[in-house]
Amino acid sequence: MIYRAPTVALLVALLCTGAFGQVKAIDVPGELAIPKGVDLGGSFTFRMCVRMTAASSDLPALAATKGWEQGDIKDYTTTNAYGLGRESGTQAGFAISVLPDGAWSWNAGDGSRRIDHRPEARDQSISDGRWHEIGFAIDRAAGVAHLYHDGRRVAVHDLSGVRSLVSDATSVRLGSDSHPTEIGAVRFNAKALATAAVAADFVERFSEDRRPKPAALWDGRPLRVLAWNIWHGGRRKGRDEGVERVVDVINQFNADIVLMQETYGSGPRISGRLGFDYFLRSSNLSVMSRFPIVDVHRLGPSFRFGGVTIELRPGVRVQAYSLWINHLPSVKSQLAAGVSAEDLVAADGKTRGKEMNLILEQLLPHLAKTPHMPVLVGGDFNSGSHLDWTKAASDLANHHGLAVPWPVSSSMAKAGFIDTYRTVNPDPVGSPGHTWSPEFPESHQDRIDYIYARGEGWGVQDSKVLSEHARGWPSDHAAVLSVLSLERLSRRLER
Repeated sequence: MIYRAPTVALLVALLCTGAFGQVKAIDVPGELAIPKGVDLGGSFTFRMCVRMTAASSDLPALAATKGWEQGDIKDYTTTNAYGLGRESGTQAGFAISVLPDGAWSWNAGDGSRRIDHRPEARDQSISDGRWHEIGFAIDRAAGVAHLYHDGRRVAVHDLSGVRSLVSDATSVRLGSDSHPTEIGAVRFNAKALATAAVAADFVERFSEDRRPKPAALWDGRPLRVLAWNIWHGGRRKGRDEGVERVVDVINQFNADIVLMQETYGSGPRISGRLGFDYFLRSSNLSVMSRFPIVDVHRLGPSFRFGGVTIELRPGVRVQAYSLWINHLPSVKSQLAAGVSAEDLVAADGKTRGKEMNLILEQLLPHLAKTPHMPVLVGGDFNSGSHLDWTKAASDLANHHGLAVPWPVSSSMAKAGFIDTYRTVNPDPVGSPGHTWSPEFPESHQDRIDYIYARGEGWGVQDSKVLSEHARGWPSDHAAVLSVLSLERLSRRLER
């Protein structure tokens, strides 16, 4: 059957009827006409309620504006992706389906590229016999999609590379011929609803008993910030075991903010197990936070750089950015060839130095708009530091008698950033802090992963390199953990 609604308001009135705390199921499979005023090429919100008692290995569609079930099922797990999906996911439009473990899944495509959200049932189940609400809001002005499960925002996905979701379809197909599912309260909004509005609507429908857990509030204690390239989604030590070890490390060291590289499909699994807010800038970069993410900053190439504003508590915010820049040229090969310090600087400047400068050209004017907001930049810089390759440290085995003013770290210092590790570990001989590589000891050992801080009020209490886990370290990179006080903000909080 086809449900037609001439306006968004009438659509909501027709499909949201029912007693308090209940959902009125509709006949499925069926179709819902896309309302007038909703532009799938622009900003809009789509939500639906679902009740099912079992999942299916067929990835049945719950709502789709594309031929989702016509595509072959494929395991997309590689070094840079994870999970099951359908090859139809590249088609223009969106699709919501259910994964074999009972979690929901979201897909969006523009006819050439796709984005997929594949969480776990332990965090985002829809197949336990209860009604659940799932959906998403496309915010074209911000360039992101906000994803929701039971009134809680579970992810923010950057839309880089995925343009309009307009397809040939004029309606949304609801339900599947192959799998019994109850569906109700299906509705569009012709704008991207705010996170608070989605949560409020969910509580109004399902009662206070199912209100999403409130966001964490900062109590003024030092922030624990982790920067980590987790190596192919953390899966090199096992599809689940490796991810479990990544989560273990984050929990063991009680990190509040995680600046992650090589996220590669594991983001929903890791953030879900942590219960953290989560922004995926690209397949590579993500930021996870104990405290709510309230804004995103899509600066620089999406694979190289991007970040968020985190609200520690009302009126207290910081910005945090994840970074990955070029792994070439190989310093190991250059040193083996007997190059000079000048040669190293020149070669680094052509790739990593150039990329860093391009990022700073966008970042610094952006930061000037909020000059008093503290800023973090952390990640895999793939480059040595001028604070490590000093004359005093030139006799170290991996420095080959060279003192090198590396351009990337020099540019960060010139831009007003402090190297948090070297701030509390000032001796590069006694505390080399190598992050590359605990997995490959025969490689050129160096410190190439950093957490930089900028702005008034930062106090670096501690910073250390992490590279041990009881069952084996899951990454080829060590992680950097910095413990940072916000002295002025803490004093303001105490008043």
